[in-house]
Amino acid sequence: MNLRIIPVIEFEPWDLGVEDFGDLLDRGEWDDTWNGVLAPLGLRPIRPGSWFIAITDFAGTAAFEKILQVHLMNNAQPSANAIPPLDEIGPIPGGYAFSADGSVQLEPGCCCDLSDLREWNGIFRKANAAERLPIGHACFGLSNEGGVTTVEEHERQQTIRFSYPSPDFGRAIEQAQVEQKEFAESLKAHLVLYTSSTHAEAIVNRLVFDDW
Repeated sequence: MNLRIIPVIEFEPWDLGVEDFGDLLDRGEWDDTWNGVLAPLGLRPIRPGSWFIAITDFAGTAAFEKILQVHLMNNAQPSANAIPPLDEIGPIPGGYAFSADGSVQLEPGCCCDLSDLREWNGIFRKANAAERLPIGHACFGLSNEGGVTTVEEHERQQTIRFSYPSPDFGRAIEQAQVEQKEFAESLKAHLVLYTSSTHAEAIVNRLVFDDW
C-alpha cells in the first residue's frame, strides 16, 4: 500500500476573494472556479473542490505571500507592521489528510492545524494505543493492534474507519515530518523579508509546530 499522510493548509473561499461559494456549488461551477482561483498561485486542491492544499505544492513567492497574508497578517498586505505579537499567533489551519494508493480517504476535521502531527505521531508510537486525538473537535481516533493501525473519524453520529499496515503508517508519519520541516524552512525564508531571522524562526515555530 502506498500510504501518504499529507500535511495540508486550509484556505476558505472568502480568504481568496470568493464570496458566493454556496451559489457556485449549487450551480455545479465550484470546482472550475476554485481551480481558477488557485492556479495563479501555482496551487491545486488535494481533490476536486477541497479547501485543503498540500504544503508540498507551495513553491512560488505568490503562494507563500498568500499564506502570510491570510494566516498571519489578518489579510493585510505583507509588511513588517502587519505582523502581530507572538502571543497572538496560532498554528496554520489545515492538518493531515490520508491518501492510499493515490486516493484521498480522509481530510482534516474542523479546527485542525499543521501542529497536529505531534499528536498523530505520539499516539501511534504507544504500544496497543486506542485513543481519541486531542486535535480539532476531537473527532479522530487511532488504534494499534496486531500490526494494523486504524484511523477513525467520528462525525455526525457515524464512524468511518480506515486500516493500514503499521509499518506503512510509520513510514508515512516520518515522511510527513520531513515535509513539515522543509515547509517551515521555506516559510521562514519568505518571512525574513519582513523581520529578523530570529523573530521569523519564532513565528514559524508558532505557525507550523505550535511551539511556545
